[in-house]
Parts: sequence; structure tokens; C-alpha cells
Amino acid sequence: MKSSLFSIRGTRLFVEQYNEECEWGVLRSDPILTDEPFGLNEIIKDLEELRIQLVISKWKLLVHSFGGY
Repeated sequence: MKSSLFSIRGTRLFVEQYNEECEWGVLRSDPILTDEPFGLNEIIKDLEELRIQLVISKWKLLVHSFGGY
């Protein structure tokens, strides 16, 4: 397992890599600031930038519900 912090849109996102698969780590990335916009568009931008930095040409994401979101 390899873990790294990636600088994306001015913040650091934690990623763990198992073999050829990556997992976006929870509570190890920089916190979201109270005045920082956060929503589906920001998540998409973060994932796209992460895909580019990891040099992944194409990927499939497994996602789950945000609860009430």
C-alpha cells in the first residue's frame, strides 16, 4: 500500500493506492473551510484533477450515497 497527498485546487487530498487501485482516504485530507464552496461540481473537479495527476486515462468510480444530499 502506498499513500500520498495530492495538491488539488489549493488543498491536499489523501489517496491510498493498493496495487493498481486507488482509494480516496477519509479525514486525512485538508479540511473544507467554512467559506469554501462545496458541492457536486467541486467533487467532480477534484476527481478529474486527481485522475490527471495519477495519469489515469480512463476509470470507473464506485460511489455511495451522501445520505440526505
